[in-house]
Amino acid sequence: MVRPVARALLLRDGAALLIQRDRGGETYFVLPGGGIELGEAPLDACRREVREETGLTVSDFAEIVVVTGPRGPIHVFVADAPEGQLRLEGPELAWQSAENRHMPVWIPIADLDTLRLYPSEARAAVFTYLDRMGRDHHG
Repeated sequence: MVRPVARALLLRDGAALLIQRDRGGETYFVLPGGGIELGEAPLDACRREVREETGLTVSDFAEIVVVTGPRGPIHVFVADAPEGQLRLEGPELAWQSAENRHMPVWIPIADLDTLRLYPSEARAAVFTYLDRMGRDHHG
């Protein structure tokens, strides 16, 4: 099934805001974001998903790339993250369990290379962007 998604690279003070996923005994990370609803613009989906997954309201996004992921197009946006308390809202909060956790976390950019960041297509887009901006993501 093809399902386009929108993901956000949110940056502040030398760190990136990621979603830590603990699922089925595995820990990995994803960029905040998710599925684009029928009739929804990718940018609107990105804003909605960021609010649901982090509690932050971000308005000034720039789309950096569209890549083809395992289930369809991934629109990757970047923004400076505003100050604010991180909190999970929306469907992800309802899905929380001991076996399926979503947690917004700040990760120093220099540590990104050490993480399991999925999907690989989004990971590559993030590293390409950080390289272009002169931001060292190598631990």
